[in-house]
Amino acid sequence: TLYALDLPGFGGSETPRRPCTLQNYADSIRVFIESRIQPAPHRDTGGISDAGNPESRIILVGHSFGARVAIKLAAEYPERIQKLVLVDSGGARPNSAKRRVLDGLAKFAKPFFQPGFMQPLRKKIYQKLGAEDYIATPELQQTLVNIINEDLAPLFPKIKVPTLIVWGENDKETPLSYGEEMHRAIRGSRLAIIKNAGHFSFLDQPKQYVKILTDFIGEI
Repeated sequence: TLYALDLPGFGGSETPRRPCTLQNYADSIRVFIESRIQPAPHRDTGGISDAGNPESRIILVGHSFGARVAIKLAAEYPERIQKLVLVDSGGARPNSAKRRVLDGLAKFAKPFFQPGFMQPLRKKIYQKLGAEDYIATPELQQTLVNIINEDLAPLFPKIKVPTLIVWGENDKETPLSYGEEMHRAIRGSRLAIIKNAGHFSFLDQPKQYVKILTDFIGEI
């Protein structure tokens, strides 16, 4: 059974009434998983069997923002996760000179975006960054800040389940170096690089992506 969820604020789900944190999103997925858990005799009803064996656990797949949530779940809620797949994931914040310069510029520029007459320019910058979903409401704007500011690197070593990391070699939003960092930090993980693909690698090269994913899922 395959579940594709609209997280709060996305798709058909309601917009949160207050700003969310990554923990809030992880908790919402955990509650959904628990709501689908059922005893082994009822495995034919589309739920997640609670038979106490590997087949009773889920294979968790997340892309970009969703991968951040998946990392949080895999590190803090491993008993229900059989395998983890992270696709062009956010969450890594390499401590590079470039990153430090960008962070410094962001802090320096922040006061200049507070006046009302600067709001149109700020909106254009957010759109340029591909964050249109987050400028729809003040709650989602603050949610974006909450999510981006959380460094997930301390969680990587806590992930113990078999992990596949899939990355588009030409990803500009989350560069391949982020994936390489995750690969080094998550023990036993596997890094699969998809050529001629960007941040949405599964759309750019769907056949390659599906083969990589199904091969990993099918392994015992």
